[in-house]
Amino acid sequence: MDEQEINLTKSQIYYRNHREELKNRAKEYYHNHREVIKDRVKDYYQNNREECLARVKNYRQENFYDWDKRQKIAIWKRRGVKHPNMSELYDFYFSCENCELCGCELTGGLSANGKCLDHLHDESLEDNFRNVICRRCNNTRDGERKRNKKGQYIPQ
Repeated sequence: MDEQEINLTKSQIYYRNHREELKNRAKEYYHNHREVIKDRVKDYYQNNREECLARVKNYRQENFYDWDKRQKIAIWKRRGVKHPNMSELYDFYFSCENCELCGCELTGGLSANGKCLDHLHDESLEDNFRNVICRRCNNTRDGERKRNKKGQYIPQ
């Protein structure tokens, strides 16, 4: 036994030695009891709705950066954005202050200068991110702009 295992309980040692088997058993249990589990979670939420909403609100306030990052990355993935390091892409996106095409100052929201994450709509690519641009440039026709080999727009 090494020094770390001395402080472990029997159940912790068992878990270390049988991790894959236990994970597979848990997946199988969930698969076989999915509806019962979903009903239990739904009932708990209905009976404790106010407490659940307060817990979520509190978490959002205390961990806004982490919460916002997870939300934004999830939205990008649903829209088809792929990048080797989504966390790095998130940081780059929020550090951009000017449109990478026209150079205008980017603002939040749905205004013409609102910030957009531009990407190729090609499922086969591992990295389809192009540029951080304003909504005005995002709504301009693709045929009117030139691109480099990666598909990124070249500022005019």
